[in-house]
Amino acid sequence: IYIGLGGIGCLTLSHIKKQFENEYGVGKIPTEIAFLGIDYQTDMDEDPSLASDNSWNFCSIRAHIDNLWDFYKIRSEENGEFSWMFEQNGNTLPGRTQMNQHSRQIRTTGRFMLELHLSEIMHKLEGIINTCCQNASHEYEAEIYIITSLCGGTGAGMLITLATAIHEMYGNVVNIYGFGVTHSIFRTMDGSGVRTANLEINAISSIIDLDYLMTASEYNPISLDIGSRKVTLKGPIFDG
Repeated sequence: IYIGLGGIGCLTLSHIKKQFENEYGVGKIPTEIAFLGIDYQTDMDEDPSLASDNSWNFCSIRAHIDNLWDFYKIRSEENGEFSWMFEQNGNTLPGRTQMNQHSRQIRTTGRFMLELHLSEIMHKLEGIINTCCQNASHEYEAEIYIITSLCGGTGAGMLITLATAIHEMYGNVVNIYGFGVTHSIFRTMDGSGVRTANLEINAISSIIDLDYLMTASEYNPISLDIGSRKVTLKGPIFDG
């Protein structure tokens, strides 16, 4: 199961699916292989290097509330939900009426939007895993590959929370592998650095977070918040 987070993750997902189309034919990819994109919207330009059939599973994290800033303040004050959010980042959250929603290279926004939609995303993923395992010709552990940019706001913000939620739900029944794109590839497209000001900071921060969480063990449990819940990790969230 290939999961693409944010714009870069979904774009990469289409490239990966294209390789399977080249191998098996369009519409003939084995049903034990699946693709899930998670982003604000799915808009792919026509490109021969991308998959011809982009009808994969997709979960939108678009805002369905007019004022997420007020929503955040109320929920955090009432039950401590989203207590991990830096308050000054709250006023950058998108609103329902915005046509082109995005995270503006702010990782807390990507994480916040994922948590708003987490139950529906996990329900969708559960169905995908069940279908893939039923269609497999032999029993094996499901393998989940999560692809994202580590330096933007959407995918980089969602990565750790999603992997933790999958790990919490399935434990060792699935193997989770993470693939991250760092900032250097984007800097070549923006020599001035004006439009990519936060990318290097985000990439370094993402790597530091991942490096720390991968040290979790029975002897070194690490707790983190998902919504209003505390989740305790007693092992790495990624298998590779």
